[in-house]
Amino acid sequence: MPRVIRSANHEDLPAIVEIYNEGGVATTASYDIEPVTLEERAAWFERLRNQGHPVLVLEENGRVVGFASYGVVPRQGGLSPHR
Repeated sequence: MPRVIRSANHEDLPAIVEIYNEGGVATTASYDIEPVTLEERAAWFERLRNQGHPVLVLEENGRVVGFASYGVVPRQGGLSPHR
């Protein structure tokens, strides 16, 4: 079955959380230092949509295997200023 890139929806959020927490925490992919929750990702998803930014998923054989987005990056985790 071919790979498909499409707009994400709320049903994709559990897969996005799993992918993010596996590959994005404590790396230069995000600079987050703690895993995210489904509730946090839902707020992120709504914020991006409300700002007009896309969230895309890569689907393979009916399963979400990747995602992409862009938007304003909040200062958090590894991006927090030193005090």
